[in-house]
Amino acid sequence: MAKDSCNACGICCEMYGTTIKADPADLDRWTGEGREDILAHVGLERELWFDKTTKERLQLCPFYFKDGPDSGGCAIHSTKPRTCRLYPTALHRWRCVTGALHTPR
Repeated sequence: MAKDSCNACGICCEMYGTTIKADPADLDRWTGEGREDILAHVGLERELWFDKTTKERLQLCPFYFKDGPDSGGCAIHSTKPRTCRLYPTALHRWRCVTGALHTPR
């Protein structure tokens, strides 16, 4: 998906953000980048996102933010999980939750 094809509504983050796992390459990248802030939210089975104190699953990605009534953003966009970067996939028929068709990568 081209970077400018996402309408940045944030619905995918709200719907799927806590049902994903970190890819091993994500963990390697975050370790190399010294991103302890991200690694602190990774569960035992590479599941994302957990409270770093209580270790309970969070309701939303801790790096997701609303920046308007119909828009959201990602505070770790440049290093976000591979799953997030690849969305939507063939499994989603290349359509995001809003129905917008995205060009396969």
